[in-house]
Amino acid sequence: MLVVVIAACAETPASELAKPPPFDPPDQTKCSVTKSQAEPLIVEWPSAARARLEAQLRRGAVVVRYSGCEMQLLAGCHAPARYAYVPITRKRDSVRIRNADELYANIPVYAARFEAELERSGELNVEMTIVGRWETDRASIHADELEGNCKDATHVLTGLTVGAFDFYSGADANVGAGAGVSQIGVGAKSHAKRHVLNRDGDATRCDASKIADAAPPDGCGAILRVEVVPVGVEKRVKSPEPSPSPVPVSEETPPLPAPEPKPGVSCPDGTKQNGSNCIPKSFNPCPPDRHLVLGGGCIADLPSASAVAPLSSPPRALKAGAVELKGGTFLMGSYDGQKDERPPRKVTVETFWMDVTEVTVKAYADCMSKGGCRAREFDAACNWGHPSRQDHPMNCVTWDEANDFCTWADKRLPTEEEWEYAARGTKGRRYPWGGETPMGRVCWKPLLSEGSTCAVGGYAAGATPQGILDLAGNVHEWTASIYCFTNEAGERKCQDQKHVHRGGSFENPHELFVRATTRNRHGSGAGISFGFRCADSER
Repeated sequence: MLVVVIAACAETPASELAKPPPFDPPDQTKCSVTKSQAEPLIVEWPSAARARLEAQLRRGAVVVRYSGCEMQLLAGCHAPARYAYVPITRKRDSVRIRNADELYANIPVYAARFEAELERSGELNVEMTIVGRWETDRASIHADELEGNCKDATHVLTGLTVGAFDFYSGADANVGAGAGVSQIGVGAKSHAKRHVLNRDGDATRCDASKIADAAPPDGCGAILRVEVVPVGVEKRVKSPEPSPSPVPVSEETPPLPAPEPKPGVSCPDGTKQNGSNCIPKSFNPCPPDRHLVLGGGCIADLPSASAVAPLSSPPRALKAGAVELKGGTFLMGSYDGQKDERPPRKVTVETFWMDVTEVTVKAYADCMSKGGCRAREFDAACNWGHPSRQDHPMNCVTWDEANDFCTWADKRLPTEEEWEYAARGTKGRRYPWGGETPMGRVCWKPLLSEGSTCAVGGYAAGATPQGILDLAGNVHEWTASIYCFTNEAGERKCQDQKHVHRGGSFENPHELFVRATTRNRHGSGAGISFGFRCADSER
C-alpha cells in the first residue's frame, strides 16, 4: 500500500510548541549549490515514480541522470549488471528533519514540495523497518558499457534498501491543563498530530523476514533508500592505510603473521577463522607426491636427502602449476540464467591445461621484475603494494595486462568455452564443485565481514573434481573471448570492444553470480574485482 498526502491543517498551540528554534543561516545547501547525495532516501517519491523505479530494477541495473535535486530514470539506457537480494537482520530506523538543510540532505529529489509543510509543522519524520538490500553484481559501470539512449546518463543505482516506512509531519508534543505557557489558556489541551505524507509497505509483514530470504517478504519490499554511484566510478572498499610506495615481496621476504581473529565471525565446518575470513583447516587437492603452492599450482615434492638420484625435470603440467583437462563435448549455457546464456548449445573443446589458482600478486611482481609486465602504481583499494596480500589474486588489471602476463609466462588466457568447460564439466555442474550451496565454498560477500579478496586457494570445498580452485568468487576472471550473444531473432551478435569475464567475485552477494554459466563482459577498464588465471594448449 502506498499513500501520498500533503497535509495542510491549521496550527495548534501544541504544534507551535513542537517547532524547534528558527535556524536559517545563509549559504546553506539548496539544489542550486548542493552536491548530489550518494545515498538519498526516496520515501517522499510519489506513487507513480516509485512504481516506475520498481518496474525498472526488475529489468536490470537502473541508470539515471542525477544532479543536485534532480533524478531522472533513463528507461531506454541499459547497464550490464543485475540485482540480487541480500537479506539482513531486521532493523528499525528513524530520521528526523528539522530544517531546510536536513530536508535537502535526506530527501533531495522532491524536497521543494515539503518546505512549506516543514515550516508549518516544525519537523518531518521517517520511521523505517529495514529487511534487506538489492545489490548489483558490478561495483562500477563505465560509459562505454552502457547500451541504448544513454547520452544523459550520469549515475547507476548500485544498491536499494527495502522494507516498510511511514513518512509524516508533526512532532510528538502535548499541552495539558495548567501548562503555564504564555497565550495558552489554563486547562487547555492539544496535540501536534502526525499527518501522514507518504507510506509504503507494511511493518507487520516485515516481521516475517528471515536472514535466509531470497527476496523480501510480500508487503515488505518498499524501496527506502538508493545508493547512487557515478558512471565510471567504482565503489571503494575499506583498505589499510596506503604504503608510501609499492612493496613487491622477494623470495627472501619472511611471511607476515596471520591477522588477529576478529570477534563475531562464524565459520562453516571444515574451516577456521583467519582475520575476518574463513579458510580451510587443511586441504591438498594434489596427488600424494605433490603439494599445492598458492599461485603456482600442484608442484612435485622434493626428493629426500637419501634419494639415490634427483628426480628428472617434472612434467610440464607441474612446472606450470596447471592441471590437464581432456578435450570433450559439453552443453554450454543455460535456460535457468540470464538471456545471454541462452540458448544452450553443444560445444567441443580440445585438450588444454588450466592453472589451479588465479595469478597472485607475488607472481605478477616476478613478471614485473623481469620486464614482462608494466610497472604498477599503488592504489589502496587494490592488492598490489600490500605486503599482507602477496598470496591474493592480482586484481585491478585490464584485459591487456592479463594477456601480457600469460604471454610472458608462455601461456595464454583461456577462451570462454574452456573456462566454462573447466567449471562445469561434461555433466553440467551448476557450480564448479557440483550442486551444493556456495556457503563455505566461495570467497564472496555473504561470508566476508569486510570487502576484500582472499588468499588464492583458501576455499578448498569449492574445488572442481580436477582440483581447480576459486573458479567461483574471489575475482572475476578475464577470458580471451570477445562478448557475443544470440538475440531474440536468433542472430549471433558480437561486441568487439568487450571481453568476457567469468566466475563472479568477492563483491557478489548472491549465488546467481557464482554459477558456472553466468556471463559478464567489460571494456578496457580495470576494477578491484578483476583478476585472471592462465591456460595453455596441448602440445
